[in-house]
Amino acid sequence: MKTVKASSKALTVGWAPPSDDGGMHITQYLVERKTCGDELEEWSRIGKVFPGEDLKMTSDHVDKGTSYKFRVSAQNALGSSPFLESAEILADDKFKPPSAVAAPVVSDITKSSCVVTWDEPDDNGSPISGYIVELKRIGRRNWVPQNGGRPV
Repeated sequence: MKTVKASSKALTVGWAPPSDDGGMHITQYLVERKTCGDELEEWSRIGKVFPGEDLKMTSDHVDKGTSYKFRVSAQNALGSSPFLESAEILADDKFKPPSAVAAPVVSDITKSSCVVTWDEPDDNGSPISGYIVELKRIGRRNWVPQNGGRPV
C-alpha cells in the first residue's frame, strides 16, 4: 500500500492486487481509515473499490496536521483477505510558503530612487516566483507597493 497524494485537504492511497486470489476473482476491495494516536478509535469504512477501477481511494474528510492510517482488504466469493495496512500519512501540504526575507539592504540612495537588495529566503520546497516590494516613508503608517504592486 502506498501514498498516492497527501495534502491538508485530502489523502489518497493506492495498492496492487494480491498475487494470489485464492482461485476466485476478486469482487471488491474494502478500504478503512483510522486516526493515529487514538488507540480507542475503531477503524471506519470509507469506501469500496471494484476490480477494473483504479486501485486507489481518496479520503477528503481529514484534519490538517493529523496523521492517519489506511487499510484495505480484498474480497471474493470465498471471503476476505487479511487487511493490508499503510504507514502513517500526515494530512499536510507538501510545500509551505517561503520563509520571511531577512532585512533588506538599501543603497545608492538619491532623492528619487534607491537600490534594494536582499538574500533569497528558504523556498520550503516550492520555487519562489517573485517578490512584492513595498516602501514606507518615515513617520507614515502605511506601506505602499512599488513596481505597480507587481512581483519583481
